[in-house]
Amino acid sequence: MRPYWVSDEVRALSSETSFGAPSGHAQNAAALWGRAAAWIGRGWAYLVFGLLILLIAASRWYLGVHYPMDGLLGLLVGGLLLWAFLRWEGPVGRRLAQLTVTQQVGLAFLASLAVVGLELAVVALTAGRPVPQEWFLRAGAANPGADPINPRSLESMFTTGGLIFGFGAGAALLLGWGQFDAKGDWWKRLLRFVLGLAGVLALWMGLDLLFPTGEAPLALALRYVRYAAVGLWAVYLAPRAFRALRLA
Repeated sequence: MRPYWVSDEVRALSSETSFGAPSGHAQNAAALWGRAAAWIGRGWAYLVFGLLILLIAASRWYLGVHYPMDGLLGLLVGGLLLWAFLRWEGPVGRRLAQLTVTQQVGLAFLASLAVVGLELAVVALTAGRPVPQEWFLRAGAANPGADPINPRSLESMFTTGGLIFGFGAGAALLLGWGQFDAKGDWWKRLLRFVLGLAGVLALWMGLDLLFPTGEAPLALALRYVRYAAVGLWAVYLAPRAFRALRLA
């Protein structure tokens, strides 16, 4: 639940439609910016990115969309994910390198289905717990123009599953291709950024216009396809385009 769902005294400066624990923003910040700091490996990086992580978590409390415990739990989960990645990146990477590209793509697909299946199981197990009507009323009153809350929505899990498959399959194909180097002149890097971002937006917004929305089975399956396409472009298809355009 979100603070502004349960108390009229909380001023909501933003809005969310899903449950709040753990804070996804805090979790992702701890995992991603923590990985960046570890990659740089300098004292200033740990200081700057550590402060950024804390500010991101605190911003969610300030906006009224999370309890402090939500943020702390997000930091804990993100920290554990970061630790696990740093601990097993090497050995797991070497094991994956022994597989064929087809096997790696298949493993990415199975991993995405496992995440979707786990979340579906959680939804099924908690289906008998009703969401208080007061939460809907307070959330609507706090943000009249925002989307109605939908804590049991299935859309986010298919978004996550699609991204896992797109990123995983893209990484396998990119490493199998082995002909992309991210280095280059500054103007080439800038053009790659603009082109890559344009492709992400084109797929994300374009497929959103073409595909049906909602929680019907077809709509959820196409949502998975949409986000898988975004991930595949970002990791593999964009580098192929950069190489074809002599930007890499």
